[in-house]
Amino acid sequence: MKRTIILVLLMVLTLCGCNMESQQIVQTTNQPMKESTQTPALKKTLLELKQFDMDESSYEGEEAETEEAFVLLENLSLPETSLKSYENDDYLAPIAATLEDELGLILDGRWKFYIHYYTPEQDVGILSITYWVDGIIATNRAVTIPIENGIVRTVIYSYLDYSLDEQTLLDKYEQFRDTHEQERNNVLGEEFEIGGESILYSYNFRTDSLKYTYNIFYRHIKTGIIDNSYGTEMVIE
Repeated sequence: MKRTIILVLLMVLTLCGCNMESQQIVQTTNQPMKESTQTPALKKTLLELKQFDMDESSYEGEEAETEEAFVLLENLSLPETSLKSYENDDYLAPIAATLEDELGLILDGRWKFYIHYYTPEQDVGILSITYWVDGIIATNRAVTIPIENGIVRTVIYSYLDYSLDEQTLLDKYEQFRDTHEQERNNVLGEEFEIGGESILYSYNFRTDSLKYTYNIFYRHIKTGIIDNSYGTEMVIE
């Protein structure tokens, strides 16, 4: 599994505030001291980089429990796309109609999808559709559709009828985001440079857990080979 301030000004303002408060205390020694009403700077927890555990058994019990529906759609022309939000895309109209008829699923802007082909001829591929909370948190409420020569025969889906407390998830996300800071150091040395990063917040219906996954990409300066085996992964309580 593969897995993303102005400090000087803050210090100046803090020091100035302390000096002014000290002067006030000296000048009012006969009066009781008042507690400071200033909010202390929030100290964030550092999320350290670690090498990902590549043992697939580490993720047992997290796989989605799926169901399957059999359909028949032919003569589809589906272009390969990267992950994007659903916007009543014309080329997905037959599939969207089938999902509504067969599963009662109505696609809208809360769903994101991508289409990927495994061959240069684009004859064998997959359409993946996932539900996102506020466009921020991915879930495994999803639909997976194999494509072969423009034909769809089956729809694999999961957790379409499960309830979800989206506001609680968003509250957890915001609290975590505001109280944690991600380490982004080059742990592989001078032969590598940081080539990119990815950050994913995801909710798993099976485990009822919200997870943060950060992946940093190191590029070997001479060969261009990418090492993406380092990052951070943790469940948000």
